[in-house]
Formats: sequence, structure tokens, C-alpha cells
Amino acid sequence: MKNNPGIEIKDFLSDESLKYVTQLSYDLPATRIEDNEVPIELQKLLNVTTCKRENIELYWKDHPDLAKEVEHTLRYYYPAFKRLGAGTIWRDYTGYSNSLHYDDPDNVRNIAIVYLTEDPLCGTVYYVQDGIKLYPYYCEPKVNRALCLVGSHQTFHGMRYYVPKGVIRRSFYINFILETDDKE
Repeated sequence: MKNNPGIEIKDFLSDESLKYVTQLSYDLPATRIEDNEVPIELQKLLNVTTCKRENIELYWKDHPDLAKEVEHTLRYYYPAFKRLGAGTIWRDYTGYSNSLHYDDPDNVRNIAIVYLTEDPLCGTVYYVQDGIKLYPYYCEPKVNRALCLVGSHQTFHGMRYYVPKGVIRRSFYINFILETDDKE
């Protein structure tokens, strides 16, 4: 079977950084809002017709201690770590679902999704292909657990379900570059 591109990292951030990022997820205004229609089958169940994802772009230069810690953690697990890409906090609301997709290779190669909230429905599924078979892997969100995917532009992934009623899914999305990305 092809190598599994995903790893789960428990306690990705220090307690101090986790508290800091979680507080940012509550305090900072969205820099971009994606509005989506909820599938008709879910509208009655959830009592919503639209849903949204709020993105909060973090600029590493404004958070140097956080950047240093994230780089250190990624370098520990990925010795070929080269540099950080974008850092974004996501707030996903009732009915939101990030359907299965490949990331755009011009913008994203490798990702870490650090969960800031827990809900068994709000994790990420990804697939590893072996010949004609696809094997699913599911990362259930636990606070401060990260799912890292190397080659997210070649790995089919997304949310398995939708955000349930009354839940706000909060996560810290990090994209990063490896030395080996230059060789593709």
C-alpha cells in the first residue's frame, strides 16, 4: 500500500499557545466569510438554510512566538521542513461541511489542522489509495490534536459530516513547505 500521508499529533501546541490561539478564535474578527447553502435534506433537521465558515488570517510576523513553536513542532516530525505557509483560524457554523477535495497545488502542499474544539462529527477524513482500493482514515477532533497531511494536493480529504446544530467548529489551519516540495 502507498505510504500513509497523514499523521496525528497529540498536544501539537504548548498549553500557553493553545490558550492563546483559542482566545484568538473568539476575539478576532473574520477576515473572510464563506456563505454556503445547506443541503435541502439537512435544512429541516438543523433549522438553517445557510451556513458559513469564517476565516481569520494570522500573519506569522504578528505572532513570532507562535510561529517559532509551530516551526519547531513541524521540524521535529518532518526533518525536511522548510518554512511555514499561511496560518488561518477557522470558525465553522451549524450545517457547514468541507466536502472531499484535493488542495490546489499552486497554493497548498502540506497541512496541519489543529482542532480547538471537540465534536466526533467534525473531524477530517482522508483516503489512501492502493491500486483501485481506497482506504479511509478518520481523525476525530480532540482539543490540541493535529492532523498533518503531506501532499494534501494529492490526498482526497475533507469533513466526514457537517457541523451539528449548536456547535461552532474551531480549528487552526497551517500550511507548510518541505524541502522535497521543490523537487516535484
